[in-house]
Amino acid sequence: MSESTKGNCVAKDSKTPSARVLFEKREEVISKFVAKVKSNVPAATPLNKPIIVNTIPLFIEKLAECLAEETREQSPIETTNFAQEHGGERARVTRFGPEQLLREYSILRQIVCETLEAEDVLDRRSLSILETSFDRSVQESMAAFFL
Repeated sequence: MSESTKGNCVAKDSKTPSARVLFEKREEVISKFVAKVKSNVPAATPLNKPIIVNTIPLFIEKLAECLAEETREQSPIETTNFAQEHGGERARVTRFGPEQLLREYSILRQIVCETLEAEDVLDRRSLSILETSFDRSVQESMAAFFL
């Protein structure tokens, strides 16, 4: 069981502002994500919130941990298979096409960046980690989508 699933996410008390903010605002990020996906991804419109949310909470917590300077992780996919699960679920359980899976990640990236920018904590290091994390997660999700 990971630290985040036990409620001991390193980001919660991190000295890194971007990690703390993302962890603290994770529910707000998820709510915005659900609303924006429902209005911008046609295949998501009929879906219930739990199907849309899927593995996103784990991804956000792991992303916050990667932002924390106290960890050595550079990408959430280093310690969990959430990206493969997310891509596979989208292929099996929804009517998503690959372009809609990509759109979902784009929406989430935008919301995460806007959230950190609004708190003035999106520094160069954090942005680099976010870019790498999202890029690798998209690759893993797409590979699973096509399996």
